Amino acid sequence: MLELDSKQTIKETIAPIPFRILKCIGLWRPLTWSNWLKSLYTGFSVLTLILLITITLTVLLGVYQMPMTDDLFAENVFLMFALINACFKAINVLSSRALFIEMITMIQHKRWLKLRNSEEEDIQDKYSKTIRKISIYFTTAVFIAIVLRCVAPLVDQTGQKLLPVDAYCPCNVENPGCYWLLFWHQSFGTGIATLVHAAKDCLIIALLLQTCAQLEILKYRLLSIADESKEAHAKNIKLDLIETLERESIADCVQDHESVFKFSRILNKSLSVMLFGQIAVTIPNLCLSIFLLSTQHIASVEFMMTMQFFSAVVIELFFFCWYGNEVTLTSLDVESAICEMEWEILANSSKKDLLYMMMRTSKPILFRVGPIMNMNIDSFLSIMKSSYSAFSVLQSTGA
Repeated sequence: MLELDSKQTIKETIAPIPFRILKCIGLWRPLTWSNWLKSLYTGFSVLTLILLITITLTVLLGVYQMPMTDDLFAENVFLMFALINACFKAINVLSSRALFIEMITMIQHKRWLKLRNSEEEDIQDKYSKTIRKISIYFTTAVFIAIVLRCVAPLVDQTGQKLLPVDAYCPCNVENPGCYWLLFWHQSFGTGIATLVHAAKDCLIIALLLQTCAQLEILKYRLLSIADESKEAHAKNIKLDLIETLERESIADCVQDHESVFKFSRILNKSLSVMLFGQIAVTIPNLCLSIFLLSTQHIASVEFMMTMQFFSAVVIELFFFCWYGNEVTLTSLDVESAICEMEWEILANSSKKDLLYMMMRTSKPILFRVGPIMNMNIDSFLSIMKSSYSAFSVLQSTGA
């Protein structure tokens, strides 16, 4: 287990914004807390799950009671699927805690943290900035969405007592006590669900980008082996010492590659079920939104709302597939780096070691969505095509 200062360093340097959000909503207990604080936080986590489940059930019942001709039907269906997905993600964070701690521990290990020169620092800094930009963008967008959903009913000028969500109401909203109870229940419920989406999505993207960073650093180290050998020859160092230096460098690269592969396996294990649930709710959302867009007037408010939900679903899916594809391509670049380096100046034993490493690196890193598909651009295009095919069936049936 990591020491106190090590844990704190991890949270401050690797995806700090997602971890802080998860901590605030009861899904990530700090690693350094004492036993009584752990028990207290466990109760907080249980309350969070109860809140998510109850708001999901009320929206589900509201959709069941609402006629399909209602203007808010599409919005509530999208919200229902989003809440179901948020419950999956929250449960996944809690159930995969040990796996996430294992990944954090690997990132904290000196093999990953110790960068050898400014070039490697630039590579890591590039990916760290990308992680931070994505986290800030998602968090800002989510904060605005939460505020708008909660404030809109309060500033309504119609005189009606509106709630943030058009869901099932177990009591009369005309009663002030019932109204404010439902208002805060829906506000906190949908707010936490939205934060779960933002934090979990940012965390996944951060871990995928961290994998890319380590693979790119590994590629740089492989290309540097020949340069180091040239410098050693220029200094007239003995050939047996140069050969030893080369083999040690290659051995370090092999260990780095094994470490990244182990990290990706743990990440894939923690995400497989969650991504399967993501696809399960994304495809119906896409089908419904495409169908509704085809029936709504392009200048109507309903069209704009449906387009907003459709864009959110597509962007979320695209980010997962894009960065999963980036990991796969970057892992294949490691094999290309061995071919590109000036391996002909190395010792014969070093060439044999590189040949074995080339065989190992020829297998790309693939992230699976359950047992059905890989998480890459091809899968994204397949999902979009399948959604359009389903839309065509719905359209022909309606006709």
